[in-house]
Amino acid sequence: DDQNAPLAVGAFLLVAGLSATMSSGDSDAVTAVTILLRDVVQMVTGKMPRKENMILLSRVGLFSVLGLALLGALVSDTIIGYITMMISTILSGLFVASVFGRFWKRATWQGGLAAIVGGSVVSLVVQANGAWTEFWGNSVIPALIAASVLCVLVSLVTPRTRVSSEEALRILAEERSEIDAGTVLAAEEPDQEK
Repeated sequence: DDQNAPLAVGAFLLVAGLSATMSSGDSDAVTAVTILLRDVVQMVTGKMPRKENMILLSRVGLFSVLGLALLGALVSDTIIGYITMMISTILSGLFVASVFGRFWKRATWQGGLAAIVGGSVVSLVVQANGAWTEFWGNSVIPALIAASVLCVLVSLVTPRTRVSSEEALRILAEERSEIDAGTVLAAEEPDQEK
């Protein structure tokens, strides 16, 4: 048949695609578990997880993250549909939180959280309503609008961030040094003899 690629080319492309997918999935899962254990647990409990519990917590976190990803994949009909759904649902709010957090000095963490949650909720609501999906074509535009509005409103009604960028980096380094073996803070570095 003139319209089909040779079997070897098709097999090569399939293996290349699977390799890229597995590599990305592996990196994404590791990143998600790291954020979950270092940032989310610390934000919820007010302290970092204990070192001796990290392996168990990492396994539970990985199982949970992969379970959520599998659930999302089972809901979608195609890979492109899954990617589109995830981008509009999760990344729209994350984009707004990142851009506002970087360029708007009045942005607060509460505003960023409102952008992420609000953008996701609006995206899911639009996707669940056939007429809205038909009108918008994709839920990313209403999700971006809602996330932006929520980020601004919530940031304006919550107290300003009083921590400077340098102070935030120092706090982050201290928190990470509690968990990471071998991390040395700048203030703790031994004097180098010349």
